[in-house]
Parts: sequence; structure tokens; C-alpha cells
Amino acid sequence: MSKTIAKFEDFLPYSDAQINYLVNCSEKHRFVYVETPKVACSTIKKVLQLIEMDGDQERLAVNVHDRVKSPLAAPLKMDVDPGILLNSDEYFRFAFVRNPFTRVLSAYLDKLVKNKWERERLLPSLGFAKDAQISLLQFLEAIREIPHIHKDIHWTPQSYLLQPLKIRYHFIGRFENFNTDFIMVIKKIKHDASDDLLKIRADQHKTNASGKVRDYIGKKERDLIIEIFEHDFKLFCYCKDPHFANA
Repeated sequence: MSKTIAKFEDFLPYSDAQINYLVNCSEKHRFVYVETPKVACSTIKKVLQLIEMDGDQERLAVNVHDRVKSPLAAPLKMDVDPGILLNSDEYFRFAFVRNPFTRVLSAYLDKLVKNKWERERLLPSLGFAKDAQISLLQFLEAIREIPHIHKDIHWTPQSYLLQPLKIRYHFIGRFENFNTDFIMVIKKIKHDASDDLLKIRADQHKTNASGKVRDYIGKKERDLIIEIFEHDFKLFCYCKDPHFANA
């Protein structure tokens, strides 16, 4: 009897384009990083790409999110059984998560407050005029009505993006403990990684959301965030009190 080969849709419920964008692979170092937008992904991808290119920054694309120019492999373009890639010990799989309160606030501030181009691009998909100025509460009320599969990846629940009940991760780090957790990941991938590599940060999308929770999240916002990201709170054991969002 022939062996049944797994399919990517057995593990990840989103489109092929999203799978190729969010799943970053290395045959050279045998790792798989499943990205979570708004969870230090720019820093993580920049460091991983540098590791892949032996530290040569001149060979990297200016934009670490340019998937076509990334030295990290897109999974659907690899000649590998998805079951081996996502559910075996042949590859080291990891991801990072963040408190849902600060993650969604960061997404709102980054995409709908700071960046005019992103705001005009995204607001119509949420039911607003492209020049509207919407509050966090209005934003949350809008995304609550959108099925996860159609949400923008920056505010899609982490439990949906990462699928931790289907993909066997070796490590899931936390944004709140990023320095320690990411160093562990780098040392696992490349035990002789240079100190300079460990210090790299890509902060172009930084919003300091962790320090703005009390300014933006009241009772109504809190209740909506808990409703929308219910499984994130449960699966990743985050406190449902926004006052402890940095813990």
C-alpha cells in the first residue's frame, strides 16, 4: 500500500500565497519559522536571512518582507513532503506570539494611524472611507464581523495563523520575553552566531503599543479583544486583564 503524502492544507487553512508568505524555511539550517505579523517579525526575518546568507548584508533585499527576494525558501516551492516539513523532527519549527491586547493595538496604530498609505489601502476593506479617522473601538467592531480567513494577517488571531494544534512546534517564544527567547532560537539554528547578529533589530513598524494600553483600551475595547482573540488567550495562556499585558 502506498504511503499517503500530507498536504499543506492539512496543516494551514489559508491560501497558497499566504502559506508561502508566512512560512519561512531553510534547507541549509533545517528550520521552519511560521511568521506572526506584529510579533517582531521584521527583526526575526532579517536575522534569519542574514544567517542564511552567512552574515553578508550586501546580498539581502532592502525590504525583509520581499518574499521573492528572500533567501529563505517558500514551502510550496520546495520539493518536500509537508508532513516532514511541519510535523517531523527533520526540521526545527518555531514561532513567536504576543499578548493579544498589545498585538492588535500595535496593528491599529501601525496600519491605521501612523501610515497614510496603509490606512487608505485598508479602510475600505473594513467598511470605511479611505480618508476616515476611526477609533480603536470602531476598528475592533469592524474586524469582529470578518471571518478569520478573510482578515488581514496583521490582525488575524495567532492561533489561526500558527495552527499549533496541527503543526508540531519545537518552540513558541514570547514577544514579552523576546531577547531571551530569540537568542535561544538563534543558538539552536547556529550555535556559533556572532554577538552582532544577536543585537540586530528592525524597528520600522514599532509603535510602543505596550506602553499605550491604558490610553486606548477601556472596558468596551477589552471585551471585544477578548471575544475576537478568545483562542489566543486560551492557547497561549495570556491574562485577560489588559493591565498585565506586558507580563
